[in-house]
Amino acid sequence: MAPLASVQGVVAIYPVYIRWGPKCDPSPAPDPSNLPTDYTPSHIMSGIDKLQAQGYTGKGVKIAVIDSGVDYNLPVFGGFGPSKKIYTGYDFVGDAFTGSNTPQPDSDPFDNCYGHGTGVASFVTSSLVSLSPLGTHSGYLLSIIAGNPDTTYNFTGVAPEAKIGAYRVFSCSGASTDEIVVQAMLKAYQDGNDILNLSLTDRSGWSESVLSVVADRIARKGKIVIAAAGNLQAYGPWFAAAPATGNNVIDVASVDPPKFTLQTIDVIGTNYQNIPYLKTTPFNITDQRPIWVPTDVFACSAIASNTLPSHGLAQYVVVVSRGNCAFSTKIANLKAVGAVTMLVYNTAPGYELVDLTGINGALISQADGQYLVAQFKANNFNLLLSFPVGQPATVDNVYTPGLISSFSSWGPTFEMGFKPNVAAAGGYILTPWPTALGSWAVNTGTSFAAPLVAGVGALYLQAKGKGPVSNLIASLAFKTQIEQTARNVTTNLDDTGAVVSLALQGAGLMNAFNAVNYKTFITP
Repeated sequence: MAPLASVQGVVAIYPVYIRWGPKCDPSPAPDPSNLPTDYTPSHIMSGIDKLQAQGYTGKGVKIAVIDSGVDYNLPVFGGFGPSKKIYTGYDFVGDAFTGSNTPQPDSDPFDNCYGHGTGVASFVTSSLVSLSPLGTHSGYLLSIIAGNPDTTYNFTGVAPEAKIGAYRVFSCSGASTDEIVVQAMLKAYQDGNDILNLSLTDRSGWSESVLSVVADRIARKGKIVIAAAGNLQAYGPWFAAAPATGNNVIDVASVDPPKFTLQTIDVIGTNYQNIPYLKTTPFNITDQRPIWVPTDVFACSAIASNTLPSHGLAQYVVVVSRGNCAFSTKIANLKAVGAVTMLVYNTAPGYELVDLTGINGALISQADGQYLVAQFKANNFNLLLSFPVGQPATVDNVYTPGLISSFSSWGPTFEMGFKPNVAAAGGYILTPWPTALGSWAVNTGTSFAAPLVAGVGALYLQAKGKGPVSNLIASLAFKTQIEQTARNVTTNLDDTGAVVSLALQGAGLMNAFNAVNYKTFITP
C-alpha cells in the first residue's frame, strides 16, 4: 500500500467491501376493505398531513433513491422517462451480480426481484397513504417518497409531485460493493438531484468510512443526504452505520406507528371473528390445525407426557398465556414435548413485539387467547385454525406508538458524533411492491423511516427554495431545522417517563409541519 499511497494525486486508500442490501421479510398487504379511510399513520404522527393540506407536494424537487431499482410500471409511478415521475435512473449491477462476478450495468433501473427501492420511492412521491434486511427494498422506498395517489389503499407519498431518480445498486441477490454505491452517489449528484436517500447500512461506526465521506461531501455541496440508522439495536451503543455516519448526513432512527397491519387466523368450527397475530412474517401453514393447551396455561413448568395428544403435538397449534416466566422457558418446555407452533396471548389488551426465537410463534390478543382456551376446555373438537395469506387487519398499537422501535440502532459514531439525528415512523409500513412480488406489502425497518424524511426534505425545499436559508446552504438548513423542531421521545406514552438517550432517538420524532413553518432558526 505504501507505494500506492505515495503516488501523486492519491489522497486516501479504502478497501472495497461487498455490501448486502437490507433484507426484507414482507407481509402481504391487507384487504383494502379492512383499512380505515384515514389510514395515514406515518404521515399524521409526523405532521406531514398538515403540510400537504397547505398545498406542499414537492413540486420542482428531484430525489435520488440509491437502492434496488424500482418497478416503475406500478400505477403509483406511471412509467419511466424524462416526462415521468421516475425521470431518470441507472442500473449499476444487473440481475445476476453476486459480489464476486462482473456487474452488467445498463440504463434501465427496473426491479422485479428485490423490491426494497420500490417501497422507498413510493413513500416519497406517491399520492396516497404505513424487520431485518431480502425482499423488494428499493421499490418500497420510492413509493414512500413520491408515489402517485392510489385509491386501492388510500396511499399517498410524502411528496407526490417530486421527481425520482432511481439508481440500482443491489442485484436480485442483494449484492453490491462500496465502489458501486459510491458511483451511484456521484451520478445522482451529477444528474442534478436535490436530495439523496440511502436506505442501506454498513456497520462502520466511523465518519471516515468511504461511503460516509462521499455522502458528507455531497451534503456540503448543498444536497440533502439522508440515510437509515440500521436495525441492530440489540448490539448496543456505538453501532452507527455508514453512510449515515457522515457528519452532515441526516441519520434516521425509527419509531413505532400508531397502528399495526397484522395477518389473521381463520377460526373454523365456530362463528368467532378472525384472530390477528403479531409476527414479522406470516405463518407458512397450508392445512387446518387443531389447538392444544397445557394444564399450566403459562407453560412455565415441565409438561407431563400423559397429558399430550396420542399422536403428538407436531400438527397442533399450542396456545399459552404470556407471563409468570420467560418466553425462552415456555418455548423450551413446549419443544421438549414436540411442539413446533405456538400462539402466546397477551395478559392485557393490545399487541407488542415479543421475542419467540426458537419456535414458530406469534402473539395474539388477550381476548382471543382466552376464547381459544375456553373452547379447548369445553372440548370443542371441531375448532380448527387456518392461516390464509392476504387478509390482514389493522389494529391499534396501544403500547408503543411514537416510541423508539425495538430494532432501531444506537449511535453515536466512534468519534462521539451525534447520531442518529432524527426519528420517523418505520414499523409495519404499507407500501407498493413490485408487481411480480404482489404489488403491495407491509415492511418494517429504519429503511422505511428514512424516506419519510427525504420526502419532507422535498416539501421543505419547495417551501424555502433551494438557495441558502439563514446563511446556511439548503442541506444544512434542513438538517438544522428538522433537528430543532423534533419532539423528545420518552420511555412511555404520556411523556412522563425518562427521556430516551439521544444516542437512540437523535433529536426526537420529526415534526415536518414545524420544520417548515417555524420562523425561529438557531445556528451555533
